[in-house]
Amino acid sequence: GIRVEIHGELPDSSKSALILANHISWLDIFALNSAFTARFVAKSEVSAWPIIGRLCRGTGTLFINRDNKRDTARINEAIKTALIQGDHIAVFPEGTSTDGQHIRPFRSSLLQPAMECRALLQPACIQYLDDHGKRTNAAAYCDDISLGESVWKLLGHEGLVIRVHYLPPIHASQSMNRRDAAQAIEASIRTLHGSIDRILVAP
Repeated sequence: GIRVEIHGELPDSSKSALILANHISWLDIFALNSAFTARFVAKSEVSAWPIIGRLCRGTGTLFINRDNKRDTARINEAIKTALIQGDHIAVFPEGTSTDGQHIRPFRSSLLQPAMECRALLQPACIQYLDDHGKRTNAAAYCDDISLGESVWKLLGHEGLVIRVHYLPPIHASQSMNRRDAAQAIEASIRTLHGSIDRILVAP
């Protein structure tokens, strides 16, 4: 009973790209992949989740140990290799999931491989709506909620819509550093997020 709406222009599938999106739910991965296939960077715990972990492993997800800062270097090398091979990688630069009401500051560490490869930086804004077109936290996977509680909550919510809006891409260049790029993408997503309730949904 979950419907995905795609707005904006999808990334060019012929070019390697780093997709950066705000993060609300474990459903974000499947919503983004429903329109444009990408490999994701996810926390290592997801790998052990029943069913979902297996699906993520099957799509080539890169798992990062957030408790080990040194693991970022390993993941960045994996991202760089994937981008050189022409893959599309998706990351959630907030570093954690939220209730969907606000955008947290973007971290720039996982943008470094894209800057080195001059890859396309593709912002994507995710929003969860109820059947009346209003924001809902029904899918939010944050705070102390367990995976089981999250699934149960979703099963009891009818008419859930996941709206994914692709914004204009940014081309990485020598004159741009990763922090400036992260701030620019965060600003574009934050601006759309603040006005998204006024966007008319195409029939």
